[in-house]
Amino acid sequence: MSSNNKFVLDANVFIEAYNRYYSFDIAPSFWNALFEHAKSGNIISIDRVKQEINNFHKDDEL
Repeated sequence: MSSNNKFVLDANVFIEAYNRYYSFDIAPSFWNALFEHAKSGNIISIDRVKQEINNFHKDDEL
């Protein structure tokens, strides 16, 4: 991936991954990769995504 490319992730990316195929206990490497890509600036999101996740997923790990 070129350092010039940035991908903006919406809440659905996190929610669907968590609920369907990539729960934390089944695919920790998926979440670690997301974290590393975010840390390096390859993927970004907006503050409303965090708000949406926090509002609707208070009782789970997401």
